[in-house]
Amino acid sequence: MEVCATAPDKPPAKRHPVVSISA
Repeated sequence: MEVCATAPDKPPAKRHPVVSISA
């Protein structure tokens, strides 16, 4: 969740694919 808010410009799927599904 924090990764998405920290880097909304970059795809969070690259760091945590689970975040993409959760979001």
